[in-house]
Amino acid sequence: MKRIRLILIGVAALLLLVLGAAGWFYGSPVWTLRQMQRAADDRDAATLSTYVDFPAFRAAIAAELTDELADHAGGRDSGLGALAATFGGPLVDRAVDALITPNALRRVFASEMIVDDGSEPEPLRMKLGKSPQIDRRSLSEFRVSPRDRKGELIFRRDGLGWKLVGIDMPREGGAAEEHDAATI
Repeated sequence: MKRIRLILIGVAALLLLVLGAAGWFYGSPVWTLRQMQRAADDRDAATLSTYVDFPAFRAAIAAELTDELADHAGGRDSGLGALAATFGGPLVDRAVDALITPNALRRVFASEMIVDDGSEPEPLRMKLGKSPQIDRRSLSEFRVSPRDRKGELIFRRDGLGWKLVGIDMPREGGAAEEHDAATI
């Protein structure tokens, strides 16, 4: 009788553990986005910054822009494209470092439209809105996009939480090319 009771307690504990893990898998991305939206709405740059791996995010955007620059110059295989990628890269890096700030991300995550007073450029034209789409790729990655599916923000697991690490922006021709912390 005592042994059956111990088995039942063990099964119940295991079931609670599995349900907790499933709840974390499905609920933590939503919770992270809500926390980021709350920080954006409250103009709390410090809290918003805790959810962003700025070096990885800036590197992903710089890679996107450098590839776009090379493509517009004839592709990396052409001499002009290779030259644009080589010399444009450092310029793109400096521009991205200056433009990708907590305030720029606040515009993406704020639940209400932020009125632009023209004092700051708007480097990210993506606006998630109130109910973005979440695509869970694995236990350690999810992507979030606006309902119009134009671009995706890439989040990676950081301990039991999540950090914004990359972006997948649509190309002019319609195809999107992924750049994130893993490919940089």
